[in-house]
Amino acid sequence: MNTPTISEAAMEVLTQLAEKPGSAVDAAAYRELAAYDYVMAGPENAHITQRGKLFWLHSQGKEQV
Repeated sequence: MNTPTISEAAMEVLTQLAEKPGSAVDAAAYRELAAYDYVMAGPENAHITQRGKLFWLHSQGKEQV
């Protein structure tokens, strides 16, 4: 499986959503993340998906608990 490379803005949004689900986020970063199925519910009330959470944990050097 190839791991995608995402922009810094998109990574910041994933971090934000990992810490505070349901946040409003930048629409462009949301669209980038949605293309990989990392977010759901729209940029006004975004939530990180399980796939997005796994990607974020991996990028942080953490294991899935």
